[in-house]
Amino acid sequence: MIRLSPRPRLSVVVVVFRMRAQAMNTLYSLSTAHQRAVRSSDYEVIVVENASDEMLDPAAVARLGPNFSYLRRQEPGVSPVPAINAGAELARGSQIAVVIDGARMLTPGVVRGILDAGRLARTTVVAVPGYHLGDRLHTAAAERGYTAAEEQLWLADLDWRADGYRLFTRCVLSASCSNGFLMPMAESNCVAVSRSLWQTLRGFDERFTTPGGGFVNLDFYRRAVLARSAVLVVLPGEGAFHQFHGGATTAHDHEAAVAEMRAEYRRLRGTDYSPPEVPGVLLGEIHKPAARFVEHSAAVLQVSA
Repeated sequence: MIRLSPRPRLSVVVVVFRMRAQAMNTLYSLSTAHQRAVRSSDYEVIVVENASDEMLDPAAVARLGPNFSYLRRQEPGVSPVPAINAGAELARGSQIAVVIDGARMLTPGVVRGILDAGRLARTTVVAVPGYHLGDRLHTAAAERGYTAAEEQLWLADLDWRADGYRLFTRCVLSASCSNGFLMPMAESNCVAVSRSLWQTLRGFDERFTTPGGGFVNLDFYRRAVLARSAVLVVLPGEGAFHQFHGGATTAHDHEAAVAEMRAEYRRLRGTDYSPPEVPGVLLGEIHKPAARFVEHSAAVLQVSA
């Protein structure tokens, strides 16, 4: 592992397992070629890959920028949690962001937004709303025969690298934030916290051992948002876009998989999961392609009032 200098303000940990094409899209979306109004010295990207039969090329990762580093590890379990914590141990930034699923592409203002949010309070939790690429949630898409190859083809036609906000033109909100970002979200698939809060929470709980980590990301998000003195900041004009790759959320027997995850959470926490009902501070620019999701969020809020 190559140590970088000077010390960055933000460390982004990205966990990868058997998703070469999708992960390279995600990592490109985190490079300075895609992220706007930031320099490579502002942040580092720590790529942690659990060994599989479909590995990334470390040289291709390195070519994305001097702020990228790569760690390959063997993981005997089926959870990404040890990899997350291993990446965070290498982090040098005053803020630590986690992308638990390496198939999550990010819009061009995410890094700038996280950095700006870190100035708002001593202890911040920054949440990027989640989306699924395509016309429906990937669980439903899988039932209709949707494939990763099909998605990668239309992504290329979209030419998202020319303007990352084009991803908003063909997506749906993730189930965890289907009510929009003005109502409590269940999680964020790109969540950033101050280093001090990460240390207080002791990172992700490694007792979550079901495939994909089960509800571990939801658990971390809830614990972070409800932490004493924490200020939740939501980036409504940005997004974390899930690419189809046959992961835990698109399992063959999705209902059984979710039931197992729910049971694990209940065993560890003694209750069923519920989203943290904490109002967030909205921060950042709203680009035109994202406007329909702002409208949706406002409509849900109005109905619930």
